[in-house]
Amino acid sequence: MRLLLSSYLGSQTVADIKVRQAAHLAYALHNEALAVVEDRGFDPIAAVQRLKAADVMLGSEFSAIFGALLDRASSDLPFELLPRGVSCLAQAMTLTIEFEQESDGRWIAEVPQLAGVLVYGDAQERAAQLARALAFRFLADQIEAGEVEAALVTSVSFAA
Repeated sequence: MRLLLSSYLGSQTVADIKVRQAAHLAYALHNEALAVVEDRGFDPIAAVQRLKAADVMLGSEFSAIFGALLDRASSDLPFELLPRGVSCLAQAMTLTIEFEQESDGRWIAEVPQLAGVLVYGDAQERAAQLARALAFRFLADQIEAGEVEAALVTSVSFAA
């Protein structure tokens, strides 16, 4: 692998920038795979640090993309806002609906992963229906405003 990539690595290479970026990405991931084979473990934070060096040299955003994925993996959020054009990271979203019944009998339904998605309904099923509709409106507004790339959201499902 190293031999195949070596002619595309470094700051003095004259190959197309996309080829150089891809070679640096593949090389960094190859080194992490080699660490696993050699029982040195996989350190995703160190991998992101290695990618930062290539980003500086080549003007890529690999460390930001992988960093966002690490942040997303360590949080409750179903997605993070990634740089536009990163549609290869598309994913299915599973949103949770949490319920609470008020003393007057009304039901509150909330989707905690989406800020502000909280509704009231006269029955639990009606509250769930309204929460789903508001969650879709929330996502549609973010996509329309360009805050989330549409290709990042391949499917949405709800869990109670």
